[in-house]
Amino acid sequence: MVVVKPKPDATPASGIRSTLYKGYSGELPDPSTLNPLPAYADMEPDSLPLICRMNITSDKPLVDSIFGKVQTGSILSYQHPPPPPDSVVIHEDAPPFPKVPLDGYHLQPTDCSYEIMTDQEKLHLSSLSVTLSQSHLIEEATRCQSETPEWHSLSKERVTASHFREVSHVRCTSTAEKLADRIIRGTRQTPLMKRGLEMEAGALKDYAVQKNLTTCGLVVHPDEPWLGASPDGLVYDPLERPSFGLVEMKCPNVASYIDC
Repeated sequence: MVVVKPKPDATPASGIRSTLYKGYSGELPDPSTLNPLPAYADMEPDSLPLICRMNITSDKPLVDSIFGKVQTGSILSYQHPPPPPDSVVIHEDAPPFPKVPLDGYHLQPTDCSYEIMTDQEKLHLSSLSVTLSQSHLIEEATRCQSETPEWHSLSKERVTASHFREVSHVRCTSTAEKLADRIIRGTRQTPLMKRGLEMEAGALKDYAVQKNLTTCGLVVHPDEPWLGASPDGLVYDPLERPSFGLVEMKCPNVASYIDC
């Protein structure tokens, strides 16, 4: 192990990155080997290594992670879950998913009146402009959403679906400035948000039992490039008209959907 002390007044060129790697091939060994206590039975309790205090037992169920099977509740189980599948294909004869935003679809011009913008504000607004082909590239490059740096950088400069209601209900300049600052700084992940992310992959899998499903990135329309939305997926259902649509998952922490 090498310990490097920080240098005073030095600015790092890069942040901390994970150095985890899979140091073995295949699945974990037999579950009975996950009980480390017998190997340290002769040691004093105060001298036991950390692994003996992590409540690791052979009777805990195993779940999937990017490193293979790990025990439920372990750090790897929720910090490194398996990536969601890029697509679910049930209907092999389905046409390909269209690119979003759709070619030929235009947003109706708004009749809202805006305050007179400064030159700097006009320049910032024009910097958000995109062509249709650029919109398609943005969507394709951000399909991993929050796991993609581009998704964060492109979202925080726009009014996204997650913040649209807050933005539309702003009543004064000071409130607007505070909201803009909070959006740019980002939102700290709460336990409920973490729960939703953990359940999202399973919910999408259950939803796509009789449907085709694929991931979707940040959608920015050239007509209003200051807006953006990140649906949880694109869906194809041959029983619906139109057959293509969007899916957005919500996993409320309530006993029944009636309480939502």
